[in-house]
Amino acid sequence: MNIGLIISLLSSTLRLGTPIALAALGELVTEKSGVVNIGIEGIMIIGAFFSVVATYITNNPVVGVLVGIIVGILFGALHGLLSVYLYAGQIITGIGVTILGYGLTNVGNAIIWGQPGFSVGVSTIPSIIIRVDGNVFSLSPITTLTLFLAILLHFILKYTWIGLRLKSAGEDPEAADVAGINVFRLRTLASIFGGALAGFSGAYLGVDWSGRFISYMSAGRGYIALASVIIGGWTPLATTLISYVFGFFDALQLILAQIYGRQIAPQMFQIIPYIVTSIIFVFFFRKSKPPASIAKPYKRE
Repeated sequence: MNIGLIISLLSSTLRLGTPIALAALGELVTEKSGVVNIGIEGIMIIGAFFSVVATYITNNPVVGVLVGIIVGILFGALHGLLSVYLYAGQIITGIGVTILGYGLTNVGNAIIWGQPGFSVGVSTIPSIIIRVDGNVFSLSPITTLTLFLAILLHFILKYTWIGLRLKSAGEDPEAADVAGINVFRLRTLASIFGGALAGFSGAYLGVDWSGRFISYMSAGRGYIALASVIIGGWTPLATTLISYVFGFFDALQLILAQIYGRQIAPQMFQIIPYIVTSIIFVFFFRKSKPPASIAKPYKRE
């Protein structure tokens, strides 16, 4: 493998792993508080759609990103209120958000652009371009922000009172309540934070990665993010690393398809990252220890 392919593989790994890492970091905080949101796939696709719509209207991708985050906040708040205050089934709520996301964006695409499959092209977030021996290495500012966020969350969750309160709400909400922690509010805020990063992840897909909205463009990455949290043991740095491992194998299949696509059907390469993730998930699932009260609604006696 020459230097050009190595640089291309590294650049693609960071590009493809970033949306997973963003969504996974948000879900990690949500699950630390005792709430699980499997609807991040739906929030990602809705965030991608509205970020593209906002960019299309304003011709400003930064506005698109902000709109994607706001949409994520709204859906994160909805999930938090339903699951924390109304004791709704968290899995059912998450499935509902995902179904809503797919349906809403398909209908919205048809209404705005007259076609259900994809939107017109829009402006994108400018990338940082680094040239190495005549080869171009492209780095998104959002990727840099994601890596910084992983380090920041590691510090917050391990060394601050915020991390201690999140852990107590997820491990033993009764004891946390007795200690004066408002478990309901904390879990709702954690859900909002998780939704915000899922929306941010979707906005990255729409106005950084592709520059347009494509139906089902999240392609199961929300579920990969959920797996990354589990495999990473509910720790920010390990979760981020696993997210980029998936990005690496996703990038690898693209390069293999370019090289051997004429001899072997491209679909054979496309399944590589999902197979690898499944194998890693099976291997680490039993070793992972989730928060003791995860997905269990807390009812004050």
